[in-house]
Amino acid sequence: MRGALGLAFAVVLAAFALDLSTALQAFDLRYAADALAALTEGLARPDLSTEALRRTGALALDTVAIATVGTALGGVVGLVLAIAAASTTTLAHPSLVLRALGITLRVGMDAVRALPDFAWALAILLVLGPGAITGTLAIAVSVAGILGRAFTRLLDDVPPRAVTVVEASGAAALVQVVYGRLPHIRAAGWSYALARLECSMRNASVIGIVGGGGLGAELFEELGYGRMDRVATLLLALVALTASADAGSTLLRVRALHRRSLVRPATALVLLAGLALLPALRDVALHLRAVDPGFMLQTVARLMQPELSLNTLRSAVAGLAAPLSLAFLSTVLASLVALGGLSWTSRVVRTRDRGPAAAAPLPAFVLAVALRSCALLLRAVPEVAWLLLFAAALRMGTLPALLALCMHGIGVLVRLFTEALDDARMPAPHSGPGFGAAWLAYDALPRLRTTLGTHAALQGESHLRTAFTLGIVGAGGIGDSFHTAVGFWQLERASMLGLTMVAAFIVVDRLARRLAR
Repeated sequence: MRGALGLAFAVVLAAFALDLSTALQAFDLRYAADALAALTEGLARPDLSTEALRRTGALALDTVAIATVGTALGGVVGLVLAIAAASTTTLAHPSLVLRALGITLRVGMDAVRALPDFAWALAILLVLGPGAITGTLAIAVSVAGILGRAFTRLLDDVPPRAVTVVEASGAAALVQVVYGRLPHIRAAGWSYALARLECSMRNASVIGIVGGGGLGAELFEELGYGRMDRVATLLLALVALTASADAGSTLLRVRALHRRSLVRPATALVLLAGLALLPALRDVALHLRAVDPGFMLQTVARLMQPELSLNTLRSAVAGLAAPLSLAFLSTVLASLVALGGLSWTSRVVRTRDRGPAAAAPLPAFVLAVALRSCALLLRAVPEVAWLLLFAAALRMGTLPALLALCMHGIGVLVRLFTEALDDARMPAPHSGPGFGAAWLAYDALPRLRTTLGTHAALQGESHLRTAFTLGIVGAGGIGDSFHTAVGFWQLERASMLGLTMVAAFIVVDRLARRLAR
């Protein structure tokens, strides 16, 4: 009871921090209705002309190349960092220097993954200019931090008895990790990498909004011009991309679980994607040739000197209220919706409701397929795309950002919660009409509380990173301030705002882990 009251109080505080009442008062029903009508009409009639399809296809290929190469580069760097930062490599070494190096690498990976790839794209944009290579490197940097931290945890969690033979050989600590621990995390490592590829595909499709290439810039431009038929075409391509990435990664994950090598297909895919980026490399080379090296060094030096004025610090702390509140509120709302839908989406609940010998009623099966398909659609569209769609009807602000995070979060948590319940092997001494809902409420959910809480906490962490991204696109908060500082070349101020985002993310990450435990 106290937990529920505390959660309700926190929700009220978060809503107050977002000032949703003001946003609702400013809501213009007539404007929203007209915008919604135009959006619906355009989405119902996508532009399928030859020119539109050719342009969309080229941008989709760029998006696939950006996501694939960026994830591959980040995965390789993350694996190297994980091996160097593993507890048995540096943290347990008698040398104080190596132990300090291990701690530094771990903190550095946390700091790198704290900033969204949109923020990295803005930083790289200052040096390389806009284009596909900027998007690729931004995704690579973000993935290196995320996968590096995940691989480090996997290496640390390998049971000691599994590597006793290698450790008894007296080999160096690095050799023990590479030949003793690394083979044991192969399947889980590929699973993490493939899941990150799905996320990278979604992010690459919209990172062009800040100059990273792909479908994003075109989507943003067409929404600005009000050409909803072209927007519909781009959204269809985006959904097809993310759904294909979801299906492809699932097939590869099954292959990895059966201990079949993924090195050859992954290498072939990365090489093909790299060939698609060769023209972009030429453009970057021309851009760098025209850049003054002294100016570039000066830019980097300014970024290394964060502004510590009282005004900047006050602005940075105040700017955290919006993304923190957005992340918390959207996670709570998405979790409640996902929990409420388990009675229809879970195969186990439907079976217990009917009884083990009963045939599956067609309406219940159709409803379950429909709900899970809706969840797939919700998570297939990136949060930034949802934001742009809602902003077209509600105008840009915190309310469209909250709705965007909720939409995507519902899609993700419906899948995670449903799979957690269906995969759990729990006894069911009773079954029959009406029993499924009672079993879910009084038996299954209490048993799965830790697992579902972990999923919700990690999704909240993801929502915070995305809230920074939505701010960069224009939803307000510290992300918006960061984007403005970069746009006006206030690099010292941008550096301070970036460090504040990193610090906030690390604190939330530690709290999420504690809550998950």
